[in-house]
Amino acid sequence: MYKLGNGLGILVGLLGFGYVAWVTLTRPDANFLLKLNIFVPFVVITLSLCFITFGVAKTFAVFKDFVKVLALNKASNEPLFDKIASTITRYSYVSVFLWILYSSIYAFGFEEISINRLISFSLTGILYAFILSELLIRPAKTKNSILTNKRNLE
Repeated sequence: MYKLGNGLGILVGLLGFGYVAWVTLTRPDANFLLKLNIFVPFVVITLSLCFITFGVAKTFAVFKDFVKVLALNKASNEPLFDKIASTITRYSYVSVFLWILYSSIYAFGFEEISINRLISFSLTGILYAFILSELLIRPAKTKNSILTNKRNLE
């Protein structure tokens, strides 16, 4: 039977993501993907919404559980883990939507940035939300459900 989360699986996954990241970031146009003026507000808004909803301690505990689930292959003991993970996923997309609204107001109001840059910034923000939500949080949520079911069967 397939053993969930064995060390080889984690290693192969990290190598795959590492290869894609390396190929992407070594391109001459990689500066289009690394935008601190988008990434920092994205992280700040997402964390702020989590702090408001769950409190600082619970937010950091859940992020610690994400690492525990993904890297250490241990199920979270937090009963609301799945609910909180779903909420963080929504908050990441809300953060990007707020960023796109802000950028649009700035672009159309002051006309200091072009529509092409607005589209580029918007897509970069959506990429950040997608990476957080679909490549980190959703796999952790799915893996935690499998680990919890496995623990309950034993």
